[in-house]
Amino acid sequence: MQTLILTTEGMAAYGLQTFDVQRRVNHFPTRSAVMGLLGAAKGIQRTQHDQLFELSQELKIAVQVQQQGQKIVDYHTVQNYRNPMGKIQQGTKPTYREYWCDTHFNFAISAQKSIIEDLKKHVMLPIFTIFQGRKSCPLTRPLYEDLIEVDNPSEALMSLG
Repeated sequence: MQTLILTTEGMAAYGLQTFDVQRRVNHFPTRSAVMGLLGAAKGIQRTQHDQLFELSQELKIAVQVQQQGQKIVDYHTVQNYRNPMGKIQQGTKPTYREYWCDTHFNFAISAQKSIIEDLKKHVMLPIFTIFQGRKSCPLTRPLYEDLIEVDNPSEALMSLG
């Protein structure tokens, strides 16, 4: 097995799902967030659940928080918003969105060599633009960090030092 090491820095908003006025963020990227990054790199659309699931089944993933950053809150207004039942509501609704500034996360993804080589290729030349949670959080550096021969993604992150 090989392990792909990815790194993100800068502004991030790996959010928690909500229809509430307060759009909260997680303290770290979840497996789902990492799958979203990889799916975007490979050009898998959000509606292609089977492809995302198949890829997820092949991967072992670990996340390391190097620097959590500083939380900020931004005020937004949303027009024609969805209620918790999914129905479009007319009008304007204020929202407050949280973001983490100055973050630094490492990701280790372990899988068979052919899968990792394909992921590396797509991470280095992604099909879709990769964001750190929300579109307002673009990557501030290349995502690819390293490729190492370790089977356990947690051990790979611990070896980074």
